[in-house]
Amino acid sequence: MQQIAEQKLKAFSIGTMGKRQMSKKELEDQRKKEQEEAAAQAFEEFVATFQETPSKAGKVWVKAGTYDAGRRQEDTREKGKLYKPQSRLSELADKLTTAERAQEYARLLGDRKPDRPGKKRDREKKKSNLELFKEELKLIQEEREERHKYKGAIKSTIEDGAPAVKTCKFNL
Repeated sequence: MQQIAEQKLKAFSIGTMGKRQMSKKELEDQRKKEQEEAAAQAFEEFVATFQETPSKAGKVWVKAGTYDAGRRQEDTREKGKLYKPQSRLSELADKLTTAERAQEYARLLGDRKPDRPGKKRDREKKKSNLELFKEELKLIQEEREERHKYKGAIKSTIEDGAPAVKTCKFNL
């Protein structure tokens, strides 16, 4: 029998031979947990941006010059002035309750009514490209038959001995 080195025996009995490597499944689980935590944090930040109460002062911007492409000049009359955008709803929001705000918002959007579900059936059925092509061919055939009919009528009148129609040329 072969002798094993004493150091190896000690390491084996203590269990500190080396760091244990994680299995693929454990690595995937760890990655999933990290991704879920990152996604949860990003979602919390996203929600927090919408839950911030708008300040009464609002945001103030500095106007820049305006370039008129037609005259190829820059208009700098209002350059550097402060611009404070105001919402139409912000004035009403101070005065109205939540229900009144909703009604006012609906009024501002207009009285556009959504289409009823059954309305699509009432509309004319959209024709396929093949059906459209068939209709076009029918029209072309009808025009061709009409031309042949007139052509045959003219030939028959010429053959019957009717006087030929003189043509005139106009110089413009």
